[in-house]
Amino acid sequence: MKRMRMTAAICAALMLTAVPAVPLTPMMETATISVHAEDTEKLIEGDYTYTVDANGNATITEYTGDGGDVNIPSTLGGKPVTVIGEDAFKNCTGLTAVTIPEGVKAIGDEAFRYCSSLTSVTFPGSVTVIGGWAFDDTPWLAAQHEADPLVIVNGILIDGTTCEGDVTIPEGVTTIGGLAFQSCTSLTSIVIPESVTVIGKAAFAGCKSLASLTIPESVTSIGDYAFSGCESLASLTIPKSVTEIGDDAFSNCPDLTLSVYKDSYAQTYAEENSIPYVLIDESTPETPTDAPAPAYGDIDENGAVSIMDVILLNKSLLGGATLSDAAKANADVDKSGEIDTTDALNVLKAVVKLVTLPV
Repeated sequence: MKRMRMTAAICAALMLTAVPAVPLTPMMETATISVHAEDTEKLIEGDYTYTVDANGNATITEYTGDGGDVNIPSTLGGKPVTVIGEDAFKNCTGLTAVTIPEGVKAIGDEAFRYCSSLTSVTFPGSVTVIGGWAFDDTPWLAAQHEADPLVIVNGILIDGTTCEGDVTIPEGVTTIGGLAFQSCTSLTSIVIPESVTVIGKAAFAGCKSLASLTIPESVTSIGDYAFSGCESLASLTIPKSVTEIGDDAFSNCPDLTLSVYKDSYAQTYAEENSIPYVLIDESTPETPTDAPAPAYGDIDENGAVSIMDVILLNKSLLGGATLSDAAKANADVDKSGEIDTTDALNVLKAVVKLVTLPV
């Protein structure tokens, strides 16, 4: 048995020595990293770490440069840069200016937060999504606030946290960004224009004094925690157009009752999340029919004033005839609110052309 084990060990050693060792070259190291680059594997080019999605688009996940005036490349590894990911430039205190290239569509949460020297940002028209706190705690954002409490980029309202009292968002804004008004405790009411389609994640979270708000029919999506902690909000109408409401969108709103449409997405959401709601009455109220103007003197309602009207009016005054409501209105020719002998005399005078009855 000992001899057999020894033989096996010797054979194994001979097999190992027969296969030459292959050194891992830099190119192979790159290949190892990028095997699943289209999923989540990270690649590096210059100062940028990035990933590539299944569509061949690059997302910058980290910037490792020294800062200064930075022009973000439009491609990395030959792939178009379409996203600046969350935290990508966060805490880059040496960054003073940044130019975002055309083709970038989204800027993630806190992408440039705490860039304490950042004073200039150039946006392309391609950007349609800007995450929460993307430029928080930067000199650039502070300067924007000084110019206008509502900071808007490409139709995206990215920050309104310095607003107070009653606020009207201007027409043309399409998205209220994530955390846009978060903990804006001085905000009491807000008017949202018909151009807005998205209310982002935690957009109004912690707005404790917000008591008046109307969501327009243009809105289709309300993000997670959008109105969480709005303690003064007692009622809110959710239009039929809303087809997506995120988790805990109305949490910690103790007095809130939603107004929703029957069989709408909002009704289902309210029921599933145990939120008080009332159904909006969609029945069409009957339009009151205005009574026709009186035809004064035409007691028999035949379209003309004659001696027969005088006879019928006198008969009714004596209790010998009953007049319809229209006939009564026609008989009150002096507009006193009562039908009496004065009215009968005036109708007689009109028949013999002594007076003209009111029209």
